[in-house]
Amino acid sequence: MVTELIHTFNELEIENALAIEPENINEAIRQWRTLKDHVDEVTSTVNDHSAKMIYLKGYIQSNLTIEEDEDKSEVISIKGAGTASKKEQVAVQVLDWSAWRKYLLRNGYESVNYNQNTLAPLQDLYNDIMAGELPMPKSVNFKTIEKLSLRKA
Repeated sequence: MVTELIHTFNELEIENALAIEPENINEAIRQWRTLKDHVDEVTSTVNDHSAKMIYLKGYIQSNLTIEEDEDKSEVISIKGAGTASKKEQVAVQVLDWSAWRKYLLRNGYESVNYNQNTLAPLQDLYNDIMAGELPMPKSVNFKTIEKLSLRKA
């Protein structure tokens, strides 16, 4: 009961600090302190929630598996909560841009340089290289990463 009254009083103080124009510097400092305490409290709560969300993302990602010869995990959907899946993606670290551009042009994959919003051309190039259809370029390092996809329902 007492904590409810204190909580209600604090909410009233916060509302007043937001709504009432201070008449003097002393009142302005009191309002600032009220709002500062509230912001610090909310920030602390948000930081705790963010840390827990990061932990949960890691937990979800570690429990989704991508089968061999697949590029995507199973999709788990919970009605009213969300959907989770994990996808394998290709990343590239370019060591020599000039040689990399020449390699792409020579092998008909110049679209890899221009399609920055999609990874499909890079994925196709990687698949062709891994299948042995194209030689491995010396100007880049390929890396596969598993990317978690979480969506609210």
